[in-house]
Amino acid sequence: MNINIFIVIILILGSSAAAVYFFNYSRKQKRALYKLASDLGREDLKSGTIYEGQLNGYTYYYEYSSGSKNRPPFFRIWLDCPSPGSFTLGKEGRLDRLCKHLGICVEIQTGDDIFDSEFYVRTDTVAFTRTYLAKPDIRQAMKAISRGGFPEISHDGSILQAGVSPFHPVKEAGSIEIESVVRELTQLANEIPSESYEPRIIGVPAWKIRRNVVYTFSILLMVAGAGLYFWGHYQYPPLHGRDVFMYVLGYVIPAGLLFIVLSIVLLKGRSSSHTDVLINGLFAIIGIPLFGFGGVVVLNGFFDESAVVYHDARVTDRHYTSSRSSKTYYLKVRSWNGRAAGENIEVDSSFYHRVRVGDTILTVGTRSGYLGFEWLESYRIMK
Repeated sequence: MNINIFIVIILILGSSAAAVYFFNYSRKQKRALYKLASDLGREDLKSGTIYEGQLNGYTYYYEYSSGSKNRPPFFRIWLDCPSPGSFTLGKEGRLDRLCKHLGICVEIQTGDDIFDSEFYVRTDTVAFTRTYLAKPDIRQAMKAISRGGFPEISHDGSILQAGVSPFHPVKEAGSIEIESVVRELTQLANEIPSESYEPRIIGVPAWKIRRNVVYTFSILLMVAGAGLYFWGHYQYPPLHGRDVFMYVLGYVIPAGLLFIVLSIVLLKGRSSSHTDVLINGLFAIIGIPLFGFGGVVVLNGFFDESAVVYHDARVTDRHYTSSRSSKTYYLKVRSWNGRAAGENIEVDSSFYHRVRVGDTILTVGTRSGYLGFEWLESYRIMK
């Protein structure tokens, strides 16, 4: 059999199998959503629509979402429940346990070993939440909600909510127990404290100040790094960016480690400390290299007082890279520094299309750089 015919047959069979799978999955999902809607006393559930229900004189609300680009599908049920406290309770993960053992985060312990090992409680109203969770019937109701298919329970001071995300109707719609969960939520709402139990503090709590300082610094570092990077890239482009990067790397790694250690010292001690450390660590991973690379490139060009040196170099190749919204064009010319691979020069689109590989000779102006990194000052077609 001809290999091309064989490949076509394989592609057709694979596409057909995928089409059948997705068709069957779609049918199963519709049936699962129909069953869930029936359990809620409705004919169907529309994504993003908030519905209202009644149970034993209590009004509750629920919403199904099929998800979006930046948010997974979810299903949630909630009650109006004003109080002076807030918390989020979910399944305790390995990262939560690790960070507790390392002393980065501190979580409320109720003395109920099963509850404490199964759930992780995040809260900034510690006294309020500790008082609430001290009641055995409250912990039992939360366990029942989790067993009823809703692994996350949260309260923001206004509503009490049970949710599941990501929510896969085929897998989970048949296992959630709506009436039982609503009943347990009403019990939780009825027994929620009306007092805050928090110590009175004049001004802003110290942990908020420390967190705001760390977040402000890490965000400003990322923004300033991006600004320096683009300023240096367009105003003082280094001919050999890899050399600059390797030079900067020796400072970036210790600076990043120092930032993470300081973040842990300043942010530790709360139930969500490890989340704050991870978020700021992500900002640092982006911001510190950008700031270091961009800062060195700008410093190298801005304070450079050397004279421009002009080189005549023949274009030996050209190429471009593509992204979703743009293309970046490059010319390769023979090196005046003895580099066998030649020199790459970034140019604009119109200049790129005027060049003939092997024929065009460029006059390239470079400067030696304040820090010794040669950078591109100008370029033009000599002939």
